[in-house]
Amino acid sequence: REVIRFDKTPVWYKVAKTSGDCESIAVSNDGDIVWAGTGNYAVNGRLYRIKGLRNANYGYIDDPKIKYIVNDTSSLDTFYYINSGFDHERAGIEVTKMISPLGTETWGKVVTAVAIDPSDPSHIIVGLGNYDGTLDHIYESVNALDSMPVFTSILGTGLVGAPIYSLLIDMDNSNLAYAGSEFGVYRSENVNGNGSATNWSYVGPEKVAVFAMKQIDLSNKLSTVEGTSIFLGTHGRGMWAYNFDPCKDRNACFTSIIDNYKPEMKEKILVYPNPSKGKINILLKNQELTESKIEIFNIKGEKLNKIKKYVSYDKLSFDLSDYPNGVFFINLKLDNKYYNTRFVIMK
Repeated sequence: REVIRFDKTPVWYKVAKTSGDCESIAVSNDGDIVWAGTGNYAVNGRLYRIKGLRNANYGYIDDPKIKYIVNDTSSLDTFYYINSGFDHERAGIEVTKMISPLGTETWGKVVTAVAIDPSDPSHIIVGLGNYDGTLDHIYESVNALDSMPVFTSILGTGLVGAPIYSLLIDMDNSNLAYAGSEFGVYRSENVNGNGSATNWSYVGPEKVAVFAMKQIDLSNKLSTVEGTSIFLGTHGRGMWAYNFDPCKDRNACFTSIIDNYKPEMKEKILVYPNPSKGKINILLKNQELTESKIEIFNIKGEKLNKIKKYVSYDKLSFDLSDYPNGVFFINLKLDNKYYNTRFVIMK
């Protein structure tokens, strides 16, 4: 909790015991439900539904005998818990192992991806890895909050029979889904209960494994793009951004974030002190008298402020002391060029 509070040390709570390594996690919009997919040496994956986090008895969880503790942030080996016999039921958390289409708790493959419908938490899609086993690589449930959810294959037509590493259900359309596979991203416009009649089509960006997908609405935020965009993390081909709806030519629509990155930006703009208590200085190189436009965004991409100032020489200063602690981003326009950087406020 409070993991983005830079003035506090986060505390990690154990909320469930699972069998196997945790390979995938999805959290409902209200933060109450977590789906966790596991696997052991490419087999014996399980799917867990963890409910009740919002109203859990954190007074009990805060007992130092059972909570995860971070005692030394200088090492990766700092997360441990004292009492392995955590009683999640006493804390008011419900943990349920899902029954797979095999009729067992194991899925025969690693559970590599889970997506929750942002509009309907009872609608989820599950992706499986590996090439062995009898199950398909993608399943859907439209009654995922019931005591015994049913999972149906939506491999349908058009989707490659290969591991699914990431999944996403559109934030505005429950029938629209994306599957990040071993060979790129596939899209379906008729998920949500259609089973074997589900149709998929390949949308790119390349024949490469896609391990992460995130949909964000950037309208009136960090971009001039209207509507939602999907950001992809690939294996060996960097990060990509995609805005599907207005795109006709797939090659023209995908943009490689890595390819478009301009390292010279870091040489021309520097924020100090960073972290700061609120008074910010921007160091520029060889700037003549000119008007600057500065936009400040929070970590959610929400625009907090817009400032116009004339810049002369090499420094631009302003006061953000009324901002809370956290991470912020500056978008600076000078002479029709844009520069951006990140800064931290810590009081």
